[in-house]
Amino acid sequence: DQYIQNAGSLSLKVLLLILRNADREISPEELAEKLNVSVSDIKDAANFWIINGSILQKTDKPEVNTPPLREEETGEKVKTITQRPIRLSGKEMEAKIKNSAEIRFLISETEKALGKNLLPSEASVLVSLHDWAGLSADMILMIIGYCIGNGKNNIRTIEKVALDWVDRGIDTHESLEAHIKMLTQKKNNEDLVRSAFGIFNRALTVKEKNFVNSWMTDIGFGIEMIKLAYEKCADNTGSLSFPYINKILLSWNSKNIRTPEEALQERKPTAEREAGRSPSYDLADIEKRSLDDIV
Repeated sequence: DQYIQNAGSLSLKVLLLILRNADREISPEELAEKLNVSVSDIKDAANFWIINGSILQKTDKPEVNTPPLREEETGEKVKTITQRPIRLSGKEMEAKIKNSAEIRFLISETEKALGKNLLPSEASVLVSLHDWAGLSADMILMIIGYCIGNGKNNIRTIEKVALDWVDRGIDTHESLEAHIKMLTQKKNNEDLVRSAFGIFNRALTVKEKNFVNSWMTDIGFGIEMIKLAYEKCADNTGSLSFPYINKILLSWNSKNIRTPEEALQERKPTAEREAGRSPSYDLADIEKRSLDDIV
């Protein structure tokens, strides 16, 4: 009874079916068919009861549930890393949770963040990130918070993001904090441009994101300058074109045009710009001299 309140709905259903068929052996495949879920989900749900000793496995050989191979991007080529994260058996997990206050804290805070109880296989992912990848509990929670904020609530996805960052050398609290800050700023910039351009029904493409990053991070233009470039593009072409807007902004940058006022002045016809300039001579002084000559 002490474990029921922490069990997920699938774990409860699996336990009921196992108890109902106590007179015979029931396979994970049969349970998966009856509950209309995958076999891996059945094994995860059953592991909840195996870890706390409520049911026993048929074999003492622990199941090793490993994720896909990690990949590290190097330029345009992708290098596959063959080493896999270590997964603990049920007994090892139970001992780890019992003996490590940091692991208990990590699992508890992750469950709060995700709003659900973790399956044993999901808890094992957290332990792997902590013990094998060398991330502290607070760093793992920072990654989880970033992923949740970007709609990535799956533990496997969180693991993939974490391992990818570790592969890139983002393995200290300071570097992780800086990386998350940079990614957050990039996303905010992309959202500003999407709003300015009236793009509400889709995400930006990778190429469009690269344009935005170049404009706002590399060149340093603010959203007002980008809006003006968009308006000039719309006036000249009647449509939205990121490459055309890019040419406008590069042109302004080469001319050291950095403010909306300078950009608007540059858009005026030449005659109008010349008319707005102050004369290079003093009319009042010339008039005074003329009067002096007459006198």
